[in-house]
Amino acid sequence: MDPHQPRALRTPVAPIVPIARVLWLSPSTPGERSTELVARTLQGRAEIVPKELEVWADTPPVSYSLEDELEGVRRVAKDRGWPRFHIVGFSAGASVALICACEMPSSVATVAVIEPATIGDDDWSATEAAWRARMKAIFELDPVPRRIAFRQAMMHPDEPPPKRPAPSSESSEQGLLLEHALANTGYVSSDWTTLMQPLLVVTCGRSHPRFAEVSVRLCEVAANASAAAFPSLSHLESPQRHDPERLSALLVKLWSSARESDAATAPLGGGRLAQCTASARRGSFQPGRTKWQV
Repeated sequence: MDPHQPRALRTPVAPIVPIARVLWLSPSTPGERSTELVARTLQGRAEIVPKELEVWADTPPVSYSLEDELEGVRRVAKDRGWPRFHIVGFSAGASVALICACEMPSSVATVAVIEPATIGDDDWSATEAAWRARMKAIFELDPVPRRIAFRQAMMHPDEPPPKRPAPSSESSEQGLLLEHALANTGYVSSDWTTLMQPLLVVTCGRSHPRFAEVSVRLCEVAANASAAAFPSLSHLESPQRHDPERLSALLVKLWSSARESDAATAPLGGGRLAQCTASARRGSFQPGRTKWQV
């Protein structure tokens, strides 16, 4: 700026705030339903692209594994010209998000997971061992009792499931393919020690307590993990639908924590699936600090 320029003509330059590029992995269809309220809240601050899981393709896959989900994420990022982006996932989408962050470290800037369906194939606690056995038994049921049992399992034992929404177009056969893949990820919970990206783990106070234990486990093993809880919500009444304002604020804070040097220039990374070597019960916990928040 010319120091001799008249003061009245000097125009302050506003700082450029980059728009966050966000890929949002939904466990169900349509994917837009998971993001519409958050996208509205973050309009102008984030470009959120919802993505349904590959397993729900219009033409049911002949064979399926989580490698298909990883390749689907790579495809969407490449098609959009995103060398680097943030990833958010809910339930099964959260499990896929963790794998993507591990397998694509040069591409995924931060990862946020909302009550992951699984964080590995190991029985890392007695609660997790019981949960895995319960899920196995549920998915051996016929479709109608399976859906009822699954919804009840997601809730705290003292909480009834909310009124069931309208049926989706997802087939029970595709659902079984997904659950088989989630039960056999090739990962164990300690593999997430190599996640260096900032990680946010979200849980709900009315969900089954197992999800809170998942949050604690991830915060134990991932170096840059933090946790937040929504005490009045549940897996079936989740934050992206029922408290998008607070969830959006948490996501903006997470995205801001990514280093500026990591912002947007790294090429798409790669790696072979499963070779990555890799309580929040009713409050928010940050590892290394005795601090709980609601």
